[in-house]
Amino acid sequence: MTALKPLCAVALLAVTLTVNAGPKPSEMARTLTAREFITFSATKQHWYYYGAFDALAHHISLTDAAKGQCIWRWLPEKPKKRKALLLKSFEKHPDHAPTSIILSLMKKHCGLYKTPPTKPN
Repeated sequence: MTALKPLCAVALLAVTLTVNAGPKPSEMARTLTAREFITFSATKQHWYYYGAFDALAHHISLTDAAKGQCIWRWLPEKPKKRKALLLKSFEKHPDHAPTSIILSLMKKHCGLYKTPPTKPN
């Protein structure tokens, strides 16, 4: 038990530093717009894309493996072409959140969120 005390103290310190170093709640509540995203460096855009696509693909694959795979493959298959399409879409819809635009493109490309067929009564 005594060996755990230092580890608990380190964990508590790490959590405290992480929470205090992060954005304020008022900043987190504001949604990033495509207009702001376009100003990011290419490196920041790259990692944002991969984080967003990875999270979306993981979430969708929990209920539909084929659609999850479609999302995972979409950007890496043709990165230059797909990033250009994303930026063009962001420029076309500057007041929308980048994630909303990504969801829309994935719906178009992968058939995301298709309504299941209804059963006859």
